[in-house]
Amino acid sequence: MQLPLPDFVVRGQDGRDYPADLASLQQWVREGRITPQHQVYSNPLRELFTAPATEKQGAATCLTAGCAVTLALLVFLTIGILITGGRSRARDSSLPNASMPLAPSSSNLGNGVRTTAADLFNLRFAGSTLSGWGIRGRPAGADCSVLLVTFDVNMEDAMITSFHYGNGIYGSILPGGVARFYPERTFRGVVYRDASGRRWTYGAVSESEASSLSPC
Repeated sequence: MQLPLPDFVVRGQDGRDYPADLASLQQWVREGRITPQHQVYSNPLRELFTAPATEKQGAATCLTAGCAVTLALLVFLTIGILITGGRSRARDSSLPNASMPLAPSSSNLGNGVRTTAADLFNLRFAGSTLSGWGIRGRPAGADCSVLLVTFDVNMEDAMITSFHYGNGIYGSILPGGVARFYPERTFRGVVYRDASGRRWTYGAVSESEASSLSPC
């Protein structure tokens, strides 16, 4: 007896395909297990296309090189709309504007100003769909010029990359991502640390400094 096809198939970082329904996709997005870099195939959408005769029945494949990307974008946008649940724009407008005036130079920027910038960073994520991740940014290092970002969940390399450069859902919360945020607030670098203790560094931060980094 032929088993029914899953609604969706997610191509994992390990190259394997994982079947899922819409509820599972929503949960995986909330947990950060699916990012805009993942390929998500939709069997229902696949029926809109005419498969070639050589295609094996039941395979969740695409007809062209661009098909997988198109389907992934459609599915990911749908998931994002369902997860946000139609949050009112009034709530979003109550958050501070992500663009802050640039200080003349880092030498004139005191620790209190960097702390204020970190507070803005925290407020953006605390009022977002990622509030359950426990994302927190704090000035750190001997000169308080490193932005230390911690998570209460485990992260993956692709997730950190998307978070840093503001791809997908991350960019909708912090436009331009942390890559734009930290130099504008005259931080010299960023260190990410997840719940397992893994670290990722960007900017002028050495591995030895990152390993012993603590908030100011």
